[in-house]
Amino acid sequence: VALAQAEQTTNLLCDVTNKAALRPGRCESITCDVGVPPTAPGLNVAVLADPSSSLRECTEGRNNTSIVSNVFCAPGIR
Repeated sequence: VALAQAEQTTNLLCDVTNKAALRPGRCESITCDVGVPPTAPGLNVAVLADPSSSLRECTEGRNNTSIVSNVFCAPGIR
């Protein structure tokens, strides 16, 4: 899984390898430290599953990206 700025997905913010290939319907929590603005408007972060297309999938490329909009970290909030 990789995180990138949504507007520039070739510039990765981080890249984390999950513990094992995930079967359909399964998930795994990962963590990644990324510097984000302290106030809105924040970053639009693209979550990229299998960004290098290294695993064969039944629906290749159709479910590998999600956007999380306006990510920021207000002081005092964790």
